[in-house]
Amino acid sequence: GPNFLVKPTCLYLEGGNVLRGDRCVFIGKDLVQENCGRLSHQESQVLQAFREVLGVDAIVQVGFEKAVGRLKVEGGGEGKTWQPLFHIDLFLTPGGIDPVSGQEVVFLASPGLCEATLQAAGDSKALASEAEAHADGLFRSIGMQLEEAGFAVVALPIFFYDRATFCWNNCLVEIHSKGRRVYLPSYQCTHDPEKLNPSFRHLEEKVAQVYAGHGFEVVWFRNGRLFRTLARHGGSLHCAVKVMAREG
Repeated sequence: GPNFLVKPTCLYLEGGNVLRGDRCVFIGKDLVQENCGRLSHQESQVLQAFREVLGVDAIVQVGFEKAVGRLKVEGGGEGKTWQPLFHIDLFLTPGGIDPVSGQEVVFLASPGLCEATLQAAGDSKALASEAEAHADGLFRSIGMQLEEAGFAVVALPIFFYDRATFCWNNCLVEIHSKGRRVYLPSYQCTHDPEKLNPSFRHLEEKVAQVYAGHGFEVVWFRNGRLFRTLARHGGSLHCAVKVMAREG
């Protein structure tokens, strides 16, 4: 059978809160704070432990300076959080190095872009009633931090509806010498009792435009009922698959 390298660690780990970029590893601040509490460590000690167990030097912590109230999409707004959603793979996607600027690209969820896209299409879906009023500001603050750290931040729609998060950051990105490809979940389905297909069609056209504009071939997984179910339970494509293995 295959040989696996098992590296013992005292850290509590969550795959959705640890993302590997080209030049760094992104870690959600909720996960860092969780480990601070579990291990009775300072933040600096936890980050150093992550560096050692992951074998990297550069870690980018994704989160706020102070904890804020949870969004309604996270279960009624109870409790505090250090990041916009409970896992960073719901709102952040490493996009590789831009061949022109040399910057590392990060696709970041934007409730504002979602609202603008729906308004431009004449869609009356109200976003503000489905999430906290400050939701867009939370994502913007993360974007500003990433830009200050030298990343090229690209906005991508994220759709909050009836306490669920429908996103296109939770995807699979493939970057190699022959090109770039992104595998995306489509939330359009033949059985659409909520009549959301038009909204998803407008948003997915925008999503494809954004990724294609940064050199990605877009491949859709069209199983809308499955992905709507996953979204209702807090996940999507990346949560279900995480890593692609290839031979050769």
